[in-house]
Amino acid sequence: MLKKFYAVTQTSIYEVQDTENGPLATKIALRGSSEIVVGEFLKHGTMLSVGHNLWMFVPDGHGFMSPMTSYERDLGKVSSQWWGGHSSPVVALTLKKSDAEKCFKSGSTKICDPDWAEHTKAVLKAIGNDHPKFSLPSDPDLRLMDPAKL
Repeated sequence: MLKKFYAVTQTSIYEVQDTENGPLATKIALRGSSEIVVGEFLKHGTMLSVGHNLWMFVPDGHGFMSPMTSYERDLGKVSSQWWGGHSSPVVALTLKKSDAEKCFKSGSTKICDPDWAEHTKAVLKAIGNDHPKFSLPSDPDLRLMDPAKL
């Protein structure tokens, strides 16, 4: 089960951890300015959606897209009133901090940068479809990469 990874966004690096108390996405580097400073974390949620952005959210008790669902883990199917803090668009996901730093130092701001696609795929595969604290959105407008290409 994936316990830690790094997300490089257009402006930052986040260290993402699966902790006993839920997901924790802490900003560890910043280029420019941001509402979230280095050392702070994404707030207001009990799950982390890993897609076009990192997005904290509270899984709906029933899901507005499917009222019979008892626990909705897909950000795109959860009412936006339950969406919390989020990052800027994701450039790459990595398993190692040194790779995240290398990507960040390259200055790339391409969303899902093709140069880092293999690193990103490895993290998305490790998250999978049943991680207890991280989820991958199914909505093409929210997801980072087509699941068929993983």
